[in-house]
This record gives sequence, structure tokens and C-alpha cells, in this order.
Amino acid sequence: MGQFSRLAGPLQKLPHHRRNYTVGFTDVISYDRFFYRVWTRLIAGGALILVVSLGLILFKPSHWIVFQQPHSSTHLENWIMLICLATLQVLLVIGTFSVARSTIKSKDPIPVRPPNGLRIAFVTTRAPGEPVAMVQSTLHAIKQVRYNKGSVDVWQLAETDYEELKAICNELSIKHFSRKGVPNWNTAKSQKIF
Repeated sequence: MGQFSRLAGPLQKLPHHRRNYTVGFTDVISYDRFFYRVWTRLIAGGALILVVSLGLILFKPSHWIVFQQPHSSTHLENWIMLICLATLQVLLVIGTFSVARSTIKSKDPIPVRPPNGLRIAFVTTRAPGEPVAMVQSTLHAIKQVRYNKGSVDVWQLAETDYEELKAICNELSIKHFSRKGVPNWNTAKSQKIF
């Protein structure tokens, strides 16, 4: 049996009514130990409480220099600085809330055993400047993927038409595709997309 990640839980049997099958999801922290589930919620909630508390302390009106020195020569600059700091604090609270909520609400798809007879495309990419050696190790790992009840086609998509990479793909029986030099699949640099 091949090596694969079990982070999302064990493989489940695909329901018989697979024609109408939709992917099921489970809470990421639901299959962790009780202590970890409680600890995760405490850390996420505590981070949000800490950030909000810090904001309330920092922005107490008695701490504002615009009220402490109303006739300062930098009064306008002090207001600008206060507004900038308040904006940053609001963004910090929003970001912390988003991360805390995502941590608690995150879900994993329930993995199921694949049905027989599928034709699967396994695709990897290479950006310009990415080392060929790194792509080569990825391609070797992809060729280890097995699906004995169907077929797996491996594709290497590249922005460049690099001969060394094409030779590696040919040696490993991997399909190589590049859009370089095909006008229909490229836009002029001067042309705005949006």
C-alpha cells in the first residue's frame, strides 16, 4: 500500500448513489484530542481578546496627545498620526478575528476511496526561474502515484519552452505543455487585463 497523508482522516467508502455524491466536510479539530480542541479555542479566543484589550488601552482618550497638548505646533500632525494608528488597530482586530474564526471553523473534505475506471489528470506547473532540479524531484514523486483501478495522466505545464525540462518529461513519460509563443494564449505586456 502506498504512502499518503491521513491528515483529513481515513478513507471512507464511496456511497452507492455516487451519481449524486457531493463532497462531505468535517471540522478540522473534531478528530483531535479533547485537550487540543479546548486549547485551540482558548488560543484563538485569547488572541482576539488580547488584541481588542490592547486597542482599548492604547486608544483611551486620556492617552491621546491631541487632548494633552491641544495648542501644540504639531496638533494637526498628531491627529493624522492618531487616525493612522487607529486604522492600523482596526485592521489588526479584523485580521485577528479572521484568523481566530478560520482556526475554529476550518473544515477538511472527507476522503473517499476513488471509484473504478476514472481517468485522472495530475498536473504540476513550473514558473519562469524555478529551478529545474526542484521540478524534476516533483515529477519523480508524481510518477510514484498509483491508481490501479483507472489511469493517471501526468502533465507538466510551463510558462517557458525549456528544452531540459522537455527532455526530463519525455524520459519520465510525462506530457509537457507550454503556452510560450502561442499568441492566443498570451496577452501583450502593454495590454491591460482589468
